[in-house]
Amino acid sequence: MSPPATSPRLSLSPPTSSQTPNISRTSSSPNFFGAVTVHGRAIIERCRYQTPDKPNNSIFLDANLYLHSSDKSTCDPIIGIITYFMHKDEFSEGNDPEVFDVSANIMIIPKNIPDSIKAEVLPSSFDVEDYTFLGDAIRLNYVGLASEGFEVACRPIFSIAGTVTSVNENERIFEINPSPYTSFGKRGLPSSCPFKILVPESKRWEKFPRLTNGGYVSVDGFGLSVSRSEDGSINYIAVELEKVTLLGKPAMPPIRTPTGM
Repeated sequence: MSPPATSPRLSLSPPTSSQTPNISRTSSSPNFFGAVTVHGRAIIERCRYQTPDKPNNSIFLDANLYLHSSDKSTCDPIIGIITYFMHKDEFSEGNDPEVFDVSANIMIIPKNIPDSIKAEVLPSSFDVEDYTFLGDAIRLNYVGLASEGFEVACRPIFSIAGTVTSVNENERIFEINPSPYTSFGKRGLPSSCPFKILVPESKRWEKFPRLTNGGYVSVDGFGLSVSRSEDGSINYIAVELEKVTLLGKPAMPPIRTPTGM
């Protein structure tokens, strides 16, 4: 299956002062619990500086990934914005999108993003509904130019750690909604990453995993699709289970009262 065509990547030339957005910061800090990392082959494009008024090596990248079923009968392309610290001349100035093997810590892009942060993060002429996740690159390995025919419709793997919020053995589904930390948390964005984990009907999974609500688990699985509401916001990412590790229930340490009080 050929992935959808992508638009040319923007130049890294800094904008003029009249184009530089007026960015305000928020001091609110969301709570973080759990972790989500995606590993996959992506088309990287639309490189842009994080601080366009003072160009340096910190950049935003658009990462195009392709979720699909094991038989490739369906394909659900998703785009994420990831941060990266660019080494000199690591990205070309041409218009041909490049293919990379990517690992990134991610969170779902929230629907209600302040306009100031939209201006900072989103490329011009794009809206929040065009994207699925935000994240920080932890690995970028160059593969080649997209025009050279490299296979990019590879199934990305999601590694998820968090508490189970729902279990349905009849439908062979359980849900996790961690609140992972990324650098976008510094901008005051709420962190959420809802997943529906589908347990395949196979010999390996004849017995449904012994899961309980509130139990802490670590899950690895292949991305299948993304569910969105009518307004374009993300409901959840569907993942086919490959591995699950039961880690017990989170517990608070006992509170000790100091002596002499």
